[in-house]
Amino acid sequence: MEKKISFDVHTLEERVYEYLRDEIVNLEMKPGDYINIRIIADKIGVSVTPVRYALLRLHNEGLVDTIPRIGFFVAEISEKQVRDLFAIRKSLELLALELGFHHINPQVISELVFALSDALKNIEKTVKLPPYELDYKLHDTIVCSSGNPYIMKTYNQLLMLLRRARNIIRKYLPSNNSKWDEWIKRETSDHFQIAKMIMEGDFNSAVKSLDSHISTACEIICSLVNETLVSGVKK
Repeated sequence: MEKKISFDVHTLEERVYEYLRDEIVNLEMKPGDYINIRIIADKIGVSVTPVRYALLRLHNEGLVDTIPRIGFFVAEISEKQVRDLFAIRKSLELLALELGFHHINPQVISELVFALSDALKNIEKTVKLPPYELDYKLHDTIVCSSGNPYIMKTYNQLLMLLRRARNIIRKYLPSNNSKWDEWIKRETSDHFQIAKMIMEGDFNSAVKSLDSHISTACEIICSLVNETLVSGVKK
């Protein structure tokens, strides 16, 4: 029998929500999958109430769809959705970079440049174990440096949708071929260039690098969506 997942009763509803959110964002629950509330409740050892509560929250966040009298489904991912999402992401990050360029913590950026440079020097290791934490830290630093609470709030509201979209690369780009190697090298190099330009105070080059990086990621994700999800391959 499958072992049930246990949660602290004091944080039950939040923990159930986080569990389901992570399953969806990490694509363990695939776009379009039907979500059986009773099976989920039994799996994690809770009643259906906190599961339903979590799914309603996830529906409000765009990660779950509902069909009246049928139930809950993991939200689909389409090329249009990815392009719309990344258009907002690009606008927010470029504006944040403009507003916060001279306020970005130099120590944080210096540490990122050093870490990303090291990742490029040890590219074989980087390809096998991509430094995703550096990815998130760089983009979060740019957004937070804006000092604009509305930019930060909007970005945070989209963060899980963005991470799910970015996880399409991890999930569907085969890690045993040259395309994976090329992407990890390109992504790491992009992040290094963005951080380096910020550290050197070269605003125009930083903007150009950030713009190009987000556009490239969007195109790769859209290609994978069409190859796997839209075509119904759903590995």
